[in-house]
Amino acid sequence: MDDKEILMREMAILLSNSQVMPEEKLAVVMMLSFKLLSETQTEMINMQISKGRNLVLKFEENKTNH
Repeated sequence: MDDKEILMREMAILLSNSQVMPEEKLAVVMMLSFKLLSETQTEMINMQISKGRNLVLKFEENKTNH
């Protein structure tokens, strides 16, 4: 098992054992993802998660539509 797999397993165990509501767990994971995007100076990730499905996370400037 490599470091990535260990980290994923530890995070999954921590999240499943937490009494926090699922929506709050998702919010925490998203905040961590955005923090990592900032730390790596990346604006977007695009990951294939299953057949024909992609998970996209990106920073966008505030847009005002008139």
